[in-house]
Amino acid sequence: MKKEIALRDKYGRFPEGHDGVIQKRFSDPEKMLEMGMQYIEQTKGVGRTPTTTGLALALGFRSRQSLLIYQKEPGYEGFFDVVCFLKMQIEDILESRLLDNKNNNTIAGTIFVLKNGYQWADRQEVMMESKNLNLTGFTLVNPNENERTN
Repeated sequence: MKKEIALRDKYGRFPEGHDGVIQKRFSDPEKMLEMGMQYIEQTKGVGRTPTTTGLALALGFRSRQSLLIYQKEPGYEGFFDVVCFLKMQIEDILESRLLDNKNNNTIAGTIFVLKNGYQWADRQEVMMESKNLNLTGFTLVNPNENERTN
């Protein structure tokens, strides 16, 4: 006998008498995609920036981590592409804000979200060339011996 999904109130609490068994919030990836895209379009329509946390709330999850379970945990394979697609939509909006001059006062926050939520990283490339340089003051250690050579 399949249990009904217990709907939570606006604060994410289960109704009184709930037995604590947590059911999958979605059984249909298409429904999740539809609701997720609706959230993204609504936020853009009122001049807000969509966020992963906002997406989780719009989909009825209690936490952002609950949404991310649908992206990586066994048993949720049908939702992997949907969650990745929705997060990529949000990432695209955040990325475009980096290039938008009118939002230059929020660039630091946008960079923070991209680095911490979407695995973006600063990269610094260092090129070194050696042209008969003499190094002094270093101790050379031979990994095959226990002796040090100066």
